[in-house]
Amino acid sequence: YSIFTRSWYWLQYVLVCFLLNAYPLPQTTAGTRRALRYAGELAEKAYSTLIFPEGERSPDGEMQSFQPGVGLLAKQLDLPVLPIRIEGTYSLFSKYRKIPRPGRVQVCFLPALRPGPGEGAASLTFRVEESIRNS
Repeated sequence: YSIFTRSWYWLQYVLVCFLLNAYPLPQTTAGTRRALRYAGELAEKAYSTLIFPEGERSPDGEMQSFQPGVGLLAKQLDLPVLPIRIEGTYSLFSKYRKIPRPGRVQVCFLPALRPGPGEGAASLTFRVEESIRNS
């Protein structure tokens, strides 16, 4: 990437972190411990963490497979997961659009899921994904 492109991506990252109070969850093991620690600090302060577990916007509007971060966080921190299904966003802000269009979306809150005893992060991630898919 050119220096301009890298600078633009860096500026977008900084603005999202600053303005939306967002932080990235690593998709590999590097940095996972720091992200878990920060999420734990937020939970201790009674803040909720919103995770988009697909890792990126869908290229075709269909729900993609979830990354394991949501299950890992819930399992390690022993926190419930409140699955949320958001419908209608692809037509307003697809992966290929630069600016979202105005319109309506539907948000469905599903029953909370807790990590089961001895349940692994991958299994919990699968349960969350299936509850959203089947809603």
